[in-house]
Amino acid sequence: MDKSPAKAASRLWGILLALLTLSPLLALSRKPQGKKNMEWHGGYCEVSKPGERIVKTQEEWERLWKELGRPAPPADFSRQFAVAVFLGLKNTGGYGIRFLEPVSRPGETAIRYKVESPQGLATQSLTQPYAVKLLPKSSKPVKVEAE
Repeated sequence: MDKSPAKAASRLWGILLALLTLSPLLALSRKPQGKKNMEWHGGYCEVSKPGERIVKTQEEWERLWKELGRPAPPADFSRQFAVAVFLGLKNTGGYGIRFLEPVSRPGETAIRYKVESPQGLATQSLTQPYAVKLLPKSSKPVKVEAE
């Protein structure tokens, strides 16, 4: 086996290229992260501008998932509503959205989230990170807030 520095560097670059090629596939995971409040995260969607959306009807839910490029999971809008957060177009991977605990205030319910930035190595490609969360319906007006 040739142990020259050039061969080792070539092998390392091959491994890095394979990881960068596969990383977008890992970002497409849409497994729910809990039974009570279901959550989905991804790195690629049709929404290229930052924003937030509150979804209260099945029609809005279907439209949202069409923009995400996936079939809409089941939701019961007689008992639930959804919040979607879009970070817009980013130059690299590694960005994420973490929903925090909702806060009940006099006159409103605040759905809070935190934007997570890349740490260490990140995919060097354009991404459009998003997160969607189903929550129990609130009797108060809902406000979405970034921390």
